[in-house]
Amino acid sequence: MPVGVPKVPFPFGKDEDTRMYHERFLFLFGELNTRLAGTLMGILTHFSVAEPEKEFLLFINSPGGGLGSGVSLYTAMQYVTSDVSTVCVGSAFSMASFILAGGAKEKRVATPHSRIMLHEPRTDYLRTRGADIFKDMRELKKLTLTVIQQLAKITEKSQQTVYRDMKLQMFMSPTKAKIHGIIDNIVEEEYEDYFFE
Repeated sequence: MPVGVPKVPFPFGKDEDTRMYHERFLFLFGELNTRLAGTLMGILTHFSVAEPEKEFLLFINSPGGGLGSGVSLYTAMQYVTSDVSTVCVGSAFSMASFILAGGAKEKRVATPHSRIMLHEPRTDYLRTRGADIFKDMRELKKLTLTVIQQLAKITEKSQQTVYRDMKLQMFMSPTKAKIHGIIDNIVEEEYEDYFFE
């Protein structure tokens, strides 16, 4: 179970660790690494197959993480049949902002005091293992281009604009993130009933 996921007991003796998953509440808290991405991808796939029409609610408070992990999780979110609503409840930096933006259209929100930041991706492929550094760098460039292309599509901005914003490490308030196209709404009273009923 990912760190930070509350344990809530099920009535009738079901596994307490999985109640939040059955309710479709997922948490991207802390750094996004291959283990956490794999866990979230597995949950998305499993429960989407079981009930394709029921949406997920992915809460995000993360400094980001590895490029490969982020692209993998984003891809899974796009291919499952269930909608994945994303909610930034603290910070969504770097790859976490990419995941936030990758939620279902009109279902990407942030709380009023959250912070969002676009950042040039870093890789989780490069290792000090005597690997072919040039091969790893080529892979980094391909995945970075994927992120830029997808963000350009989501935000309806040019790839050059997205790349520039990432290079600038652009910090945004929820209002600015909404204007930029990363989120659709800021959680105010009218949305609290929908997301937190």
